[in-house]
Amino acid sequence: MSEVIIVLLLLVPVLIAIFILNRSQRKHKRNEQEKLLNYVDPVIKETGISPDFRKQLVHQFIVMDEKKRKLLLVNWKDFEFSHELHSLQEIKSLSVQTVKQNMIEEGTSKPDIVTTQVGIEMKLQNDEKRFLVFYNHTVHSVFQIPEMTAEATALCGKVNSLKTLKPSKV
Repeated sequence: MSEVIIVLLLLVPVLIAIFILNRSQRKHKRNEQEKLLNYVDPVIKETGISPDFRKQLVHQFIVMDEKKRKLLLVNWKDFEFSHELHSLQEIKSLSVQTVKQNMIEEGTSKPDIVTTQVGIEMKLQNDEKRFLVFYNHTVHSVFQIPEMTAEATALCGKVNSLKTLKPSKV
């Protein structure tokens, strides 16, 4: 046989395997998204808020109603869903946090400082805290840290500006 046919016989199964894996990963993501939206949409209707702003995070989904000044926080991890509805006035403070850990490689004594999470720490009036995770090192690339930090900062600014605005009379 010629070398071209041998190469094709070796490459075709590899390409087919890559295609199947890629397609199954897309289908898995689509199914995850459908399950999340199947939970979020009825909750939005149940709480009566209008989804002026939506943002999907690593393990949370945020829906904000700018007119009623309410924030719906849907927690989801491993398809265990729960939700909390907060008035923006209940939020005592918001701050962008970066969680870092020291990791030591085998064979070296010098520790590497690795950013494991970037998010917003939300403190409520009753001294409860929520951490809204924008970046997680197991899900995202290291190169996405600046982008996720900017998104977290923008959301902090948006919520803080809505908190300080006086409600308009309708």
